[in-house]
Amino acid sequence: MLELGSPTAYLVRPEARLTGALSTRNCYARIVATARELLIAHPGSSFTVQDIADATGLSRRAVYNHFPNPEALYRATLRDLLGELGDMVEVDLPREAHPEQAIQDFACFATALLSSDINLLIWAAIIRDDGAEDWLAAAYARLVRQPLVRSLEIYLLHRRIRDDLPRLDPERAAEQLVGMIEAASVTPSLLKTGHQSSPAAREAEILFIVASFINAHLAPREAVPSAKVMPLPLGAVAHR
Repeated sequence: MLELGSPTAYLVRPEARLTGALSTRNCYARIVATARELLIAHPGSSFTVQDIADATGLSRRAVYNHFPNPEALYRATLRDLLGELGDMVEVDLPREAHPEQAIQDFACFATALLSSDINLLIWAAIIRDDGAEDWLAAAYARLVRQPLVRSLEIYLLHRRIRDDLPRLDPERAAEQLVGMIEAASVTPSLLKTGHQSSPAAREAEILFIVASFINAHLAPREAVPSAKVMPLPLGAVAHR
């Protein structure tokens, strides 16, 4: 064992070369990471094997060793992006939070998540590829939409059991709110209507969605939340 301060401890040894399985995993990760960057930087565009080889410094043969064609790499990259997006969905609304505040927090979190570049890229792929990548729509529903609905449903179910919201259907209400947020977050960007909503307009839209939901499901018709809803960054709502 080398003692601290021993001259031998400071000998520079040549860095070990990555070989075998470790080298294979490293190349695979580099290829997928590069494809991710290209897709996010240029949404709606495609890439070639040569693009990936140039960006990674690998040979075309090295890329083809991992992926038989660009389509296989494209699918692997979408799976990687979808997995990352799914990891962000685990949101836990405190059961004791007041319904108005909990709905506002959830709406802000979901809006930030569904407006993210990754989510918009995946949505564009679902729409553009249609049946060619039908697995993507099913995986998106399982990893993103259903967990969002379920997290809100669990909160609403708990409040109903406490008799705060006796007439509420938690599953239907949660699906409705997620659908409203999804439409407001995704549709304008994918339609590319030629105008960008200002932060104030986006804030007003979130407030309108929250107010509509609360008036329909949680409160008397005349009650509208007066609190100002500010968009929150991802992670602002407590994670499990």
